Amino acid sequence: MLGESWLDNLDAIRLEGAVDLLCITGDIADWGQPEEYAAASEFVEATRARLGLDSDRVFIVPGNHDVARLVARETWQKLRELIPKSDPLAISRWMAGIIGAPPGLVDAWRDEILLRQSAYRDWVRSVHGDELLPAHSPHGRLGYRATLSLPHLPFPVHVIGLDTAWLAGDDADAGHLLLTPHQILSLCTDGRGKRLPGVRLALMHHPLSDLADGDASRNFLAQYTDVVLRGHLHHSRVETLDTPDGRLPQLAAGSMYEGWGAALYRNGCELITIELDELGSLRGGELRYRSWSPEGHWHDDGSIYRSAPNGRLAWVAKHQKDADVTTAGISIANRLLSLLEETKEHVRKRDVSLHTPHLWLALLRSKPSFAAACLERFSPGSAAHLERAFSSAMVALTPASGRFVEVRWSEREDIKNAYRAAAADGAAFVDERYLLLGLLTTPSNTTLQLRQKYGADGIQHLVELVRNTKPDHGTPFLDL
Repeated sequence: MLGESWLDNLDAIRLEGAVDLLCITGDIADWGQPEEYAAASEFVEATRARLGLDSDRVFIVPGNHDVARLVARETWQKLRELIPKSDPLAISRWMAGIIGAPPGLVDAWRDEILLRQSAYRDWVRSVHGDELLPAHSPHGRLGYRATLSLPHLPFPVHVIGLDTAWLAGDDADAGHLLLTPHQILSLCTDGRGKRLPGVRLALMHHPLSDLADGDASRNFLAQYTDVVLRGHLHHSRVETLDTPDGRLPQLAAGSMYEGWGAALYRNGCELITIELDELGSLRGGELRYRSWSPEGHWHDDGSIYRSAPNGRLAWVAKHQKDADVTTAGISIANRLLSLLEETKEHVRKRDVSLHTPHLWLALLRSKPSFAAACLERFSPGSAAHLERAFSSAMVALTPASGRFVEVRWSEREDIKNAYRAAAADGAAFVDERYLLLGLLTTPSNTTLQLRQKYGADGIQHLVELVRNTKPDHGTPFLDL
């Protein structure tokens, strides 16, 4: 299954194109012993190298078999007995170091219970460094968050490693495990309770149905993450969890066994391709299932789902499937619509085609100008500079370079993205803030020039600044 056959499998996967991330969702070991991780290191390193990834593209979370069950056994038994009798929020705050031990518990137990993952954490440090260790995470004891800037994406990618295994200890773990609200919120939000910008990928080992706080965790994850990758059940599965806060895709990986386990479970892996819109929201994607054949080779496995006879399963996220429903009822605010119509009329009179800089000028010249205020906070002097540059370019247009064509705002991609941004916030109207987000996140020659001037990281910083700034229009407007 492994060796050269595994490397050939990775080569077949790479024919699809470059792989961005390698994600391992737990149970690297069987008993959480150091010698088991030594054996795993060679496999992970060979896989990483064959995929052409640096070590900072490898992400791992612990499973129940990454816990050394005989370590701190008495502490674990006491916690298993007492935690169900305690206030869940108090347990969450205690594990985050916010309060002292709840009644009946001892502060020392908080760190003793985590000693059982010592071999696992030492191994993770050797594979990836300290970034995936909880001591370097916003929580401090559980999980991690790593933020990547991939060259082909205009927004960040957040990989959130959640520890569902810290309370694991026997074969009756289901219903006794905890994620805790503080682990989820400290890792999945920006510290002020707001969604992280870009795409948010959560990794964990156990299914939510195995967690004592699974229902509450499901709602948090649906609100603050885009997709969950998990393990534990040793076979591939695609689930969509519907909650009041959204729809959460949960993708379960297969398992990799040699020896006796290979006779019980299908050995397999998945190539997951995720399609994103310009704001980093999920549109959908494709799962490619690869399995080990008893005949001694890896192959695309069409036996897992009837709807994937060739081993490839397409899935659609809510942002694409429900796009019409999501943006239904949203309209352009009267103030912004007036700016757009004035711009259209100006272009019509000159008999030139409408370009993206025309919309930028409409925003920059409005009084008061939300766009100019954001640009000045981003880079002093940039608002005036861009207004001059855009104005010069648009004044130079003549009918010979393109005559006026009637514009329907709803058909422009930047306006569509403005609608999507408003829908993501639950807003009823598209205002200057959402149009500015649409302009910044929609590919165009103007966007490309801005990235060349300010850099991809600079533009992402500007997008985050705009998202976190509320417009102040001075005199209130009543949009009807």
